[in-house]
Amino acid sequence: MIEALTRRGEDDLPRLVHHALQCGDLETVARFAPAAAARSARLGANRQALALFRAALEHEHLLSRAQLADVLDGYAWELYNAHRFTSAVQQAERAVRLYAKLEDRAGEACARVRLSRHLFMASDPVAAQECAQAAVP
Repeated sequence: MIEALTRRGEDDLPRLVHHALQCGDLETVARFAPAAAARSARLGANRQALALFRAALEHEHLLSRAQLADVLDGYAWELYNAHRFTSAVQQAERAVRLYAKLEDRAGEACARVRLSRHLFMASDPVAAQECAQAAVP
């Protein structure tokens, strides 16, 4: 099924990831889950985005470090949207650290701004303000 879907240029990425998960094709999950999650998030399919980001993170060892940073940041945002603020903080902190290690200053700054929102909603306004200020060089 996966071969048939990829050969015909399947653009229903969540469907492709679903089939890959069902048959244990981890390479396909790692290849398509991040894009499927990001697309689902853009379309407002937040539950689906959460599930797809989670699927990508279950196989994070197959992602590049840059992909992992983006997935963590996206997952944190979806956790925030789901009002799971403490979990959002944890994932966003991982994303910030990874962007910093990658020396991706723009990615780090954007992740810090989002982290500040998560911190504020997790009842830590002081840390939120410090985080927002650290986003600006």
